Amino acid sequence: MKNLMLFSFLCLISIITLFSGCGKVVIDATSPTSTANLPSSYSGNYIEVSVPVPSDARRSGATIDEVTFYYTAVNEGGTATTAKVYVAPAAPPITDQGQLTQIADLSLNANETVEGSSTDPILSECIKNNVFTVRFERTGASSNIKLTCYVKVKVSIDFIAYYTGQ
Repeated sequence: MKNLMLFSFLCLISIITLFSGCGKVVIDATSPTSTANLPSSYSGNYIEVSVPVPSDARRSGATIDEVTFYYTAVNEGGTATTAKVYVAPAAPPITDQGQLTQIADLSLNANETVEGSSTDPILSECIKNNVFTVRFERTGASSNIKLTCYVKVKVSIDFIAYYTGQ
């Protein structure tokens, strides 16, 4: 009889723990790749692109643990140039310069590729707002430059919510 009571008590504790959110599933969610092209013939000095927020990061009950922005900048032209990468938790076009946060300052030699990443706190804000805009700005000589980028989000989701699709 004591064994049955102990077993029942342990089952009850297990069920309470499971439903109280103690059980978490950790997911690495990755967005599709976005590309910003700035050809030398482009009259402006920047271009803005949206980076899709991964669907698992938008799930109900998801907790954002870590956000990393990965980028590859390529100078396809024969002239060295410089560029900056900004992000904003708003939809393009960004009209309020105060929304932009610089996360990379690049120096690109002719025909050079530069890779990098950032874990700036503004990235979590972009994910929470469900909108992620990247501005790629040429600050030096006119050259064909391109930025390819994506975001990787580590999220924790309640065990029950994850397996029931909520």
